[in-house]
Amino acid sequence: MVIDDKFPEVLVAILYHSKLEGVFSKMLESLARVRPHDRIILLFIDNYSRDGARELVKSWIEGHKHNYRSVIHVRAKGNPVRLRNIALKLAYSIGARYLSFIESDVEVDEDFLIREYNLLKEYQRRRNVISVSAVRYTPYEYLDFFEKCITRWLRGKNICNAEVFEGEAFNSGNCLIDLSKVPEVGWFDEDIVFIEDLDWGRRAVRRGFACLFDGRVQLLHMKKYSVKDLRKYFF
Repeated sequence: MVIDDKFPEVLVAILYHSKLEGVFSKMLESLARVRPHDRIILLFIDNYSRDGARELVKSWIEGHKHNYRSVIHVRAKGNPVRLRNIALKLAYSIGARYLSFIESDVEVDEDFLIREYNLLKEYQRRRNVISVSAVRYTPYEYLDFFEKCITRWLRGKNICNAEVFEGEAFNSGNCLIDLSKVPEVGWFDEDIVFIEDLDWGRRAVRRGFACLFDGRVQLLHMKKYSVKDLRKYFF
């Protein structure tokens, strides 16, 4: 995929709290391939991990930092929404034009940023686009009982969108956000956990912005829930 000569600086934020039983390592392997390296400012936010994830990231940075415009590694405590706001504020403080979140349990392809940026610029001619999100898929064996039931139902309905479409949210795990438009929408609401992307996306849509989803290339979501994670998920 061709890289635009005017490709802007992008702050790519990765929030993490553990090694996720080896999944985080796979994510880092895929992250190293994402282009264009010289336009990327990497931000790692460690939510006080205790299982060696911080050391894993330090080692990764040492081996790859020379490829990027810069790499920032900080520690912050709080729910994921607070960490997203920290990333937003830091993006503004360094003058980044775009912000991308990449989840710690997702494999991204090398053209992820280029594809989403090109899509945003293409649609900008006719829609006021604020974000472009990748579509993810989770292997069937990783789903919990309820998700498996929903997946079987969707497959029976043959509901599948492999094109570009608009939604009332954005995928906070794999997205590209136009920072010039965020002040009109505001920060993420830290009192709304797990669906902060839906809340923020709906606020953006009500203000006349478009949130795009790109289903042309689906990213692998390697999620694995522990009992503790499931308790948070439901309660």
